[in-house]
Amino acid sequence: MLKKLKKTNRGIILALIVLIVVAVYVKVDNANFKENEVTSIEETVKDTFSQLSEINEITGQFEDGKTVDEIKDEVGKALNSYISENFAYSEYIENQNDYGLSWYTTVDELKAQSEEFLKCITGNSYIKDCETEVIVTRISKNGSKGASCIADITFSVTDKKSAGHNLPAFTVYGIDYSVEKKIECEDTEIQLIKEDGEWKICGIQVSSIRMD
Repeated sequence: MLKKLKKTNRGIILALIVLIVVAVYVKVDNANFKENEVTSIEETVKDTFSQLSEINEITGQFEDGKTVDEIKDEVGKALNSYISENFAYSEYIENQNDYGLSWYTTVDELKAQSEEFLKCITGNSYIKDCETEVIVTRISKNGSKGASCIADITFSVTDKKSAGHNLPAFTVYGIDYSVEKKIECEDTEIQLIKEDGEWKICGIQVSSIRMD
């Protein structure tokens, strides 16, 4: 009986030691994440979304005498480069979509939407100016190589007539003869993965969108 108690006590003690070790590891790992990765992730998110302002503004080159085909070609190249440099494939995110657990816009969807954006470029409508404001409200660790970020993103746009706006996760079509508008994407969820030492976006989920 005493031997059984000793074995039981030994098992309990070992289990407690394992739990303590795991708890310490998780705490240290999270501390390292906050110290070494949070700033890099925030910069990645802000830079990635801000790049879209420059791409949208390419359509304004109609005022410089460029043709529709020339601008479509330039925008298409810019979007392809933008996606390949800033976005990455994630099996985890794909599984989330496949099993209906969440719905994130992934690399493939962004490529398809870029094609739709090119179709709405015409000589009669274009974007003169586009500025982006990104406010990151939360960043957390997601697995060994992933991270999750919540951000409020606002695009301030000046356009001519009904221009299309290529934004992450969707293409927004303007309202006829609108001159200035704000497109607000609140509580946008951004999933990231670290590849070759760099953070890249692998999924975007927009909670709400409002156009003023």
